[in-house]
Amino acid sequence: MAKINILDSGIYNKIAAGEVVERPASIVKELVENSIDAGANKIEIEIENGGLTSITVTDNGCGIEKDSVETAFLNHATSKITHEKDLESIHTLGFRGEALASIAAVTKLEITTKTVDDDFGTKLTIEGGKRLSKTEIGSPVGTRIKVDDLFFNTPARKKFLKKSAGETAEITNLLQRLALANPKIAFRYTANGNTILNSQGAGLESAIYAVYGKDTLSNCKKINWFYKDIEVSGYVGNRNYTKPNRTYQTVMVNGRYVSNNTVCMAAQRAFERYLTTRSYPFFVLNINIPFEKVDVNVHPNKMEVKFEDPQSVFYSVYIPIKEMLNEVDEAAVPVIKDVSVQLKIGDGAAVKQVDNKPGIVANESAGGQKTLPTTEDKELFKSLAACKKPFQSVNYGDFGVAAPEMSLVQNDYSSNNPDTSAHGALDLDESVKVGVAFDTYVILQKNDDLYFIDQHAAHEMLLYDRFMEEYGEKKNIKQQLLVPFAFTVKQDEAVFINENLEKINECGFSIEEFGENSFKITEVPLMFSDIDFRHFVNGLIEEPSDLRSNDVKYIKEKLARAACKAAVKGGDKLTDGDIEYLKKHLDKSSALRCPHGRPVMVKITRYEIEKWFKRVV
Repeated sequence: MAKINILDSGIYNKIAAGEVVERPASIVKELVENSIDAGANKIEIEIENGGLTSITVTDNGCGIEKDSVETAFLNHATSKITHEKDLESIHTLGFRGEALASIAAVTKLEITTKTVDDDFGTKLTIEGGKRLSKTEIGSPVGTRIKVDDLFFNTPARKKFLKKSAGETAEITNLLQRLALANPKIAFRYTANGNTILNSQGAGLESAIYAVYGKDTLSNCKKINWFYKDIEVSGYVGNRNYTKPNRTYQTVMVNGRYVSNNTVCMAAQRAFERYLTTRSYPFFVLNINIPFEKVDVNVHPNKMEVKFEDPQSVFYSVYIPIKEMLNEVDEAAVPVIKDVSVQLKIGDGAAVKQVDNKPGIVANESAGGQKTLPTTEDKELFKSLAACKKPFQSVNYGDFGVAAPEMSLVQNDYSSNNPDTSAHGALDLDESVKVGVAFDTYVILQKNDDLYFIDQHAAHEMLLYDRFMEEYGEKKNIKQQLLVPFAFTVKQDEAVFINENLEKINECGFSIEEFGENSFKITEVPLMFSDIDFRHFVNGLIEEPSDLRSNDVKYIKEKLARAACKAAVKGGDKLTDGDIEYLKKHLDKSSALRCPHGRPVMVKITRYEIEKWFKRVV
């Protein structure tokens, strides 16, 4: 048997640090939570180079007594629990006594702290877990901790970190959640000298405004619900205010920001009938529950919790959200109008304009008939029609619609039955239309084969192919919008857009800054004139993990996927000319999959059908 070694403290402290200090955001979380536990109502966070170079957290909390400063950096030293029974009802954010020791083990750390009873503050310097100096110094009441050169003594850990922008985004996302979880604390956060977050500590509404911008609260409703001994309070977006990812969902338990599937699933279930693919409800919810009925001692980073009665928590979230969505009050749940009108432009081509979307939009009512504008819209449409030539007409055969979602992978797809294999020369011009099923699937017959075409997937594929072709040949002509589309995003999403503005504009989209975390779209590729801009923006930022990439090819493909959502949808009525357009262009496509990998066409042979009816064996 191998010899058993007792590890040196320098080694096991570095190992322990791996559980607590995963990245710069982990350090920020631990230090800020210590400030909150110290009773601070004002906390300032400064980082350089994504926290890799330095992290500074300053608070006006109670401070640490001068005789206890060094003790605070010993393993399992904490002021937050004393007896074993304290673990049954944890009221503070921190309690393990691991954070400061772990942080000090892998950084160069300097702490300055003072209590109200001390005449002078105490300054302690630690490097790699070893004390270098301790002096008295003049300072205000509170604590300032500066952490430099993360993982300077464990360089192998650095290679697993993201680039500066990625680590900054992680810290930004964390601090936004902490500001929402502690709305009565003023947070000021700067990165590389730029102010990213400035929450005034004036309550939850003020915190939501600071994090998400001015338009969010007008699209949300406040809830306050009691179920058994559980209280749920906060804000939930209305049925139209959905988001492209879960980073817009914030859950707090007794004021602690956590990640919990029970709460998120309850909200998702309540919204179920109103959600489309890849859309998620917006909410900021705090769940107050007796401390003894929730276990926060699940993981070293304290992000996960377990409930004694998860079913009660589920219903305490599900019921109030469901009731809110079922309310008849139209003012609380605004519905977007969809008004179409014919505008005659240029050579007399008819282009449909919708009042809630800039640019050219081809929408039709559920019955396939164009609806007329209301009285209050007539003046607007009259002024639009008076323009000499507000837009150029789009020549896509009989389609007056927009673009497909983008397929990044074009493989030789195949399956057993039904047939979706690579088609070679289909020559669908020789096929005849049998009909259209459910206003979604075009049915063609050619000889002894039937072809079922998903009109949305097919149009997505064709528009994607066209976009990629025009981009490759630098032929993507821009279409200026009569009314620019303005939108506001979160800080990490704004960083992603700002870093890639040049690449975005190269693809034919003109996006400009329009205030703090706000942008406006002024031009789009001509083929995307019918785009739904809200869906386009959501598609651009739908995957939080993708916000770190700035590869040119990736940006091009992401733009195409987002823009191609303007393709005809299932339920849209196609004319015979539209179907001929599909037949003609499907023959030229190299693969029969939409940009998301769904089949565009399914072939069923006469032999297979006759087997269904036992005509053949």
